Amino acid sequence: IIRPIPPTPYDGMADGEKFHRFTMEMTQFCKEGQVPKDEQVFLTSHYLKGKALLYFIQKVSKNHAEWMLLDFLRGMFNACFPLNYRSQQRDKIKRCYQNDRTVSEYVYELKTLYGLVGITSKRERVIKLWDGFRKEMQRELHRAKLNKEVHSWRRI
Repeated sequence: IIRPIPPTPYDGMADGEKFHRFTMEMTQFCKEGQVPKDEQVFLTSHYLKGKALLYFIQKVSKNHAEWMLLDFLRGMFNACFPLNYRSQQRDKIKRCYQNDRTVSEYVYELKTLYGLVGITSKRERVIKLWDGFRKEMQRELHRAKLNKEVHSWRRI
């Protein structure tokens, strides 16, 4: 049996990639460690600093056992990030194109942005993926009889 790897501490900075990494690592840490649901938020507090820790202390600490981890992480996001953060990320999505990057690099950026924005339809995501590809890539997809209005992200 391998011990769970503790998450990288999170300080409450409005950095989407750091927050995303923390949420993935913390969720996995609790899962692998088989931490009971009513203890997950308190355990999470041990890996918080700065603004994130203040959120826990001020809003959650008195009844932490009643909080679900996902609800806590959402609340912490809302406390640590500016109100218009998701709107800013949607604007970044609009300006996101493959350009001189590899497909993997482009796809990674889009997936990261979509993860930070939250709800968008699967079809919208596929259309943006397609429209953001370089023209030669789009031509190859057409030759392969793929269509952004019909096919899935995975298929494209």
